[in-house]
Amino acid sequence: MKFNERKKFIEKINDLHLSALMHRPRYSYGELRNIRKVHIKLSMLSCKSFWDTYFHDAITKEQFVKVLAYYTKESTTQIERVFDTLLPRQETINYEDFYTFYSMFGPGVDMVKKALDLLEECKRYNCPLFYCSKGELPSCNPKCYFNIICPNRLVIYDLYGRRHYVYNNPILLYQLPYLNDETGECYSSWKDYFDRHNPLKA
Repeated sequence: MKFNERKKFIEKINDLHLSALMHRPRYSYGELRNIRKVHIKLSMLSCKSFWDTYFHDAITKEQFVKVLAYYTKESTTQIERVFDTLLPRQETINYEDFYTFYSMFGPGVDMVKKALDLLEECKRYNCPLFYCSKGELPSCNPKCYFNIICPNRLVIYDLYGRRHYVYNNPILLYQLPYLNDETGECYSSWKDYFDRHNPLKA
């Protein structure tokens, strides 16, 4: 196969791979919103690459925590705290679970750091964080939750019952303004968001 033919063949395979990622059922893998289309594509590719490199197949939560601790340099205790909050009764982590977590807090190296920051803010304002894995709200009517329908979006209800949205950009590192709200305003961290625009505060 000539060089140009080989190049075209590889490009075609890459396009098919990306197309397959982009057209997964919305319910199964969720839809990233409020970020640029190119960032959505890059996020999906980097998420899949991370999974294939470090996990490849469904594993126990205990194994998952150990691998993530090694990669992110965070303690297993801190990582367990995150997953005990978001997936309290789940003992196996599959690609769908990882894709959702990556969308909430990616990219890979900063996932745990971003998640811990949010948990600290929820603790500061006495507002438990939930993840609705089936697209339905739990019976307790949470004021702060992620939803599988749009996994990079945190939904917050203020004291008057109004909804507010905050979106994580899964390809922006911890040092960058990785959050934005429904108005387009950007924030450098979860603390920055709650300090400047806090729906939970009277």
